[in-house]
Amino acid sequence: MNRPTNDNASPLRWRLREETQSAHETLDKRVSAIDLTTEAGYVAFLKAQAAAYLSIAHLPQAPPQLAIRARLAMDDLSDLGITTGALHRIEWPGTPEPDPLGVGYVVGGSSLGHRLLLQRWAESDNQRLLRASRFMHYDGLTVLWWETLRALQQVGLDERRCQSVLQKKKTCFRIFDLAFEAELSAS
Repeated sequence: MNRPTNDNASPLRWRLREETQSAHETLDKRVSAIDLTTEAGYVAFLKAQAAAYLSIAHLPQAPPQLAIRARLAMDDLSDLGITTGALHRIEWPGTPEPDPLGVGYVVGGSSLGHRLLLQRWAESDNQRLLRASRFMHYDGLTVLWWETLRALQQVGLDERRCQSVLQKKKTCFRIFDLAFEAELSAS
């Protein structure tokens, strides 16, 4: 991946991007396979999102936006008549706990792709689906993204911290990937 020559981004940001590119692409393919204009597709999307967010929102140092996103997805599912008691449970694997920058990079960075998902979802002609819109219209991840980028600039290239952020970013991608994989295989 080529880095822009005039970019002020931290070297760690580019390293995170480059070293997790395949995980990002795998998750993007799963999410892109869902038809957000249908109720079945949107429900699967919301269930996967809720399961993934719930699995990391309770962890120490988790940004508050994660619990908010989980709640909004569950509220929208409830509006669609779906009970959330049967969500797939995805556990954060082992220790140590997640590095907030790794989680912030994945979750905050998803705000960039979320705009495309919002456009696809808005093309639905199902008014019931479109009324279940809290998750899709939540914009708190943009703040998390910018906070994460600022924090990454301060980390520099401390190798131990870089490895921590990188591993937790990969784990966070994996949790979302597992949640979407579970929903897609169940539907």
